[in-house]
Amino acid sequence: MRVTRVLQALSPQAKKLYEELLHESGKFQDYNFRAYFTRKVRKSFGEMETMEEPQLAKALKKNEELLAVLRRQTTLSHLYPTKKTLLE
Repeated sequence: MRVTRVLQALSPQAKKLYEELLHESGKFQDYNFRAYFTRKVRKSFGEMETMEEPQLAKALKKNEELLAVLRRQTTLSHLYPTKKTLLE
C-alpha cells in the first residue's frame, strides 16, 4: 500500500500524526463521517509520496489543523448524537 511506503519515509512525528488522525476519525458515531474522514486521511498521506519538501511541510501542517478539527467535531458528535443509520 502506498501509505505504508510514505510513512516509512516520514519522520516519527508524521507517523504519530497519521495514527492520531485515524484514531480520531474512528471516534465518530455516524458511519458516514467515520468512513469519510478515514478515507480523507489515507488519501492525504498517500498523496505525500510525490511531494517535495516544501509541499510536504505544508501538507503536514494542514493535517495538524485537520486533527484539531476532528477532535472538536468528534466531541460535538458525542454531545449531539444522531439516529443510527441502516449500516450501523
